[in-house]
Amino acid sequence: DWPLEIRNMNPRYVNEQNPLIKVETNRPADCTLTYGSIEKEMAKVLLIAAEEHNIAADKFDGLRFEHDMEYVFEANCEAVNNDEIAPASLTIEIGADLEPPEVEITYPNNNDVFNTYEINVQVETEPGSNVTLYVNDLWAAESFTSTGSTVFDVILTNIENIITAVVSDKGGN
Repeated sequence: DWPLEIRNMNPRYVNEQNPLIKVETNRPADCTLTYGSIEKEMAKVLLIAAEEHNIAADKFDGLRFEHDMEYVFEANCEAVNNDEIAPASLTIEIGADLEPPEVEITYPNNNDVFNTYEINVQVETEPGSNVTLYVNDLWAAESFTSTGSTVFDVILTNIENIITAVVSDKGGN
């Protein structure tokens, strides 16, 4: 028999107050999920009885995520109907990211006038974010910024143009 394995325990970042944690095993297993914040003792335990390989838990009694806090989830699983297979455990840490990132177009300034149709647009936001730039509500460019700052080369299409930056961070906000 193959050993019991826990795979694909998700998510890595949480952007909701009540998370959905998925635990995948390579064979049917009963699991307990212990959870809590890193700063406090992990005292909450959830029993997940499974006849399937995929286990999902979304009822975490008393756990309310707070922004920029770290949480620990530990799964301990035992194979169903097979005492000869050793139990398995897996621990993950999750960063709770509940707030959307701030975004600012730092260049050009509002109401700047140009004598060319090609300009640079500089955007500042949270490092590790995806930035999408729109000119007059039309997609113009997209970029990932590891540093929090990115510059786009865009072409202006009208005499007056509206530039909009939309950002999503690693937490999906």
